[in-house]
Amino acid sequence: MIENYDLAENSASEGYAPSSTNGQACNNADNSQSYSPLDNLTDEEIEAAIDFEEQRLASQGFQPSALEERPYEAASVSHEAKSHQEHIDLLTSQMIEPFTVTADLELPEVKPVVSLDDAVLCSEGNISAVVGEAKSKKTFLCTAIVGSLITANSDSRFGIKRNFCRVLWIDTEQSLEHIQKVLFRLNVLGEWQARFPNPLIRTLSVRSESPLQRLDLVEAAIRTHKPKLIVIDGISDLMSNSNNLEASEALVSLLLTWSTNYKCHIMNVLHTNPNSDKARGHLGSTLMRKAETVAFVHRVGEKSIVEPQYCRNKPFERFAFWVEDAEAYCQDEEAVGLGVPMPCDMPAESESKEDDCVRILREEFGGCAERKLLRHKVEERLGVTRNYASMKISRAIDRHLLIAENELVMIAKDRTVGVTV
Repeated sequence: MIENYDLAENSASEGYAPSSTNGQACNNADNSQSYSPLDNLTDEEIEAAIDFEEQRLASQGFQPSALEERPYEAASVSHEAKSHQEHIDLLTSQMIEPFTVTADLELPEVKPVVSLDDAVLCSEGNISAVVGEAKSKKTFLCTAIVGSLITANSDSRFGIKRNFCRVLWIDTEQSLEHIQKVLFRLNVLGEWQARFPNPLIRTLSVRSESPLQRLDLVEAAIRTHKPKLIVIDGISDLMSNSNNLEASEALVSLLLTWSTNYKCHIMNVLHTNPNSDKARGHLGSTLMRKAETVAFVHRVGEKSIVEPQYCRNKPFERFAFWVEDAEAYCQDEEAVGLGVPMPCDMPAESESKEDDCVRILREEFGGCAERKLLRHKVEERLGVTRNYASMKISRAIDRHLLIAENELVMIAKDRTVGVTV
């Protein structure tokens, strides 16, 4: 709703001005209890002003479907003002109509792009994030996902449903040699020849360009290739400063616009802060708020564990993978010395080790304490950040190693051994 809309004042600022024949009354505010600029307009001037407003709004893309003809000849000045406000209200209503959502609106079914077992990780029109510390194998995880989508074999090694869709892979930091190895891995996982130029995959290396040029190249590739899944390995490199709040909001807004307008899903890879599961910078914070799914990757020895950090849909089950020799799956020359991600069991060495939070709670507090006190002690003894300590306590609770009641946490009576990550 446009409140207190001043037609005469707005029109004058845009290039339309009423004649000055009646302007003398403008300075005589004492003659009227409630003065309006419309009081000094003739019928012809009101008609001209309304025509001007229609043309101005139409030039901005707001096309009124059918505006009623309103007689002004015999109407009073107050009626003219009321009719004009109704006219503006109609234009405004038509402007917001395409963005209105109602409970009885018939919507198309959600179109999954990436599904893990019965959980939807990525759907059309949304964005997601893969976060983790450096060298936690985030790119390998994305390789596993894409390779499973385009596999020639109907059996997926990771439980990811096959989906023969176009994929656009954007790399912002690796050399051409390492990017080509990513393509080799995708083909090995998809059971194609290593050098097969898969028409479903379009890969761009944009690290030599400026952030603004990278954005232009990405959108041009989206328009040309028309992918259903876009992987941006190094989303923070599409901006100059990932700690700039306004720029971060603008970039994430652009990602949402792309995913909506081009009916695709955009998977973004970025680092977390050291010893934390929080994505780095304002960009990371904004992206985590807007993402459909946030997958957290962290290392335990030679294995990488993938956990559902935030999910708008049903959370997927945590799983682990490691890197195996590609020669076991492909006899091509390019497979020599090439590593490929393969699913594996959860780290066995962790199953016999007491969880850090359980051990600290038992040793320091006898098995029960305020959650805040436990967090401080976890920070102190493990040398980690506050966020990371809170994350470890939350995970221990989720795995039923600890029980939370109000502000207290206590060791579960029947179990004191769990997984340490």
